Amino acid sequence: MPTPINEQRRLQALREYNILDTEGEEQFERLTRVVQSQLDVKIALISLVDAERQWFKACAGLEGGPRETPRSEAFCAHAILSDDTMIVLDAREDPRFAENPLVTGEPNIRFYMGAPLITPEGLRIGTLCAIDDQPWFSVPDKMRLLLEDLAKIVVDELELRRVRMAKAETAARELERSERRGDAAERAKTQFLAMMGHELRTPLNGVISAAHVIQQARSAEQMQDMADVVIESAGRMERTINALLTYAALDRNELTLREESVNVAEKLASVVKLTHAAAVEREVTVNVSADPHIVLADRVQLGEAVAQLLLNAIVHGPRGGRVDIRCTPAASGDIDIAVLDQGPGLPHDALERALEAFEQLDGGLNRSAEGMGLGLPLAQKLAELHGGGLTLHARPGGGACAAITLPAWRVMRPSGDAEKVSRRAKAAG
Repeated sequence: MPTPINEQRRLQALREYNILDTEGEEQFERLTRVVQSQLDVKIALISLVDAERQWFKACAGLEGGPRETPRSEAFCAHAILSDDTMIVLDAREDPRFAENPLVTGEPNIRFYMGAPLITPEGLRIGTLCAIDDQPWFSVPDKMRLLLEDLAKIVVDELELRRVRMAKAETAARELERSERRGDAAERAKTQFLAMMGHELRTPLNGVISAAHVIQQARSAEQMQDMADVVIESAGRMERTINALLTYAALDRNELTLREESVNVAEKLASVVKLTHAAAVEREVTVNVSADPHIVLADRVQLGEAVAQLLLNAIVHGPRGGRVDIRCTPAASGDIDIAVLDQGPGLPHDALERALEAFEQLDGGLNRSAEGMGLGLPLAQKLAELHGGGLTLHARPGGGACAAITLPAWRVMRPSGDAEKVSRRAKAAG
């Protein structure tokens, strides 16, 4: 088995990314799909070469197959011996691979092209590779250059992931020190700066990476894929900035409601559509149960409050789980809009902290959820601006329930006496 001369440094660099044996992540899966479609190959992989194995962080065309193979059988173990892209036109004619089990058996490799993943320190930790079950006669330079550019983007994503984890770890240490000092303001500021930088830098990197690929796009399909990345990343930045500005306006008492008649069931349906991409990425099923209550509210801000609760439930709940949204009237005439998740739940001593701005209960090195810690506090302030409130409690058996309460005087009865409700709203204000 070939081994680079800087093997120990190379393995140390690989492990510093803390990525081996982690779950799939969309930004890496997307890049393998681009390779598969644009090079028209059967399989595309992001392969990381460990001491005794190669492990696949992402793959296209090998769904349901193994996530790793022995290093002794790995084409990628040869590809990391050089900075140059390794090309094997017909593995059966190459003495290094003719008897390889991956050639003589499934997946019947014939063609292989692997671009090394080279860290900023110049260490080759794996490859982005294209594999086919038919031999090739040649490789156009454009295809090789495309694979090499995408391999650089893979490394960019790995670096950003490492920075995020390091910032989260630093924020956790600062949080612990701040709690020991009892300095809540310092704790919130430190964590906010770390999380805010990540929340804006990550989608911005997606825009920049997609723009580089668009510059060399070979088809309308590839341009559309990258355009989708730009739209998704820009939308994420916009939501982050809007949430921050809305919270700041609320904190300064500068936000006023634009009240109108709002069908709660229709509003909840639109919120589910707004958060659809996040639910799909986490494979979360969202179920809505609501009668068409009509309330006097700010349509945009009510939707924002519910969206924050829903996004919080999606990212903190288990992948492939379920979130329920229920709108139910209380005996007092109030209306509760509750979001119930299947997450890890909240211990009693964490309930109060969860409603503090910029607080991240899951803020350590392995933090799985995105966000600045504004979701619940923002929803609470918006609910209070409507004259209601927000409650948060653990559910028996696991999970949490966050509920917005709208006061009875905001509920427009079936008679549709909007004028009467409006007068009552002014009186209550």
